[in-house]
Amino acid sequence: MIDAPPYRRIRHPAYSGSILSLMGTTLMLGHWLGLLLVALAIVVTFGYRVRLEERALLEALGQPYADYMRRTKRFVPYLW
Repeated sequence: MIDAPPYRRIRHPAYSGSILSLMGTTLMLGHWLGLLLVALAIVVTFGYRVRLEERALLEALGQPYADYMRRTKRFVPYLW
């Protein structure tokens, strides 16, 4: 299992980058309703996708991945 930066703190750094990019682009456009809708879409779509991936990883890797999940956050270190 990979436990080097950035995986030491978060499980899905590519998704974190995508979230940051989507939110930044939406903020740049300056419409708060758009920001709210994009945030909702991110929570729904990324949340669903990540739960599927993590379930598959738990089945494939077992307890080591479960331990890794307990010590890391999904997207934002120490937060989420």
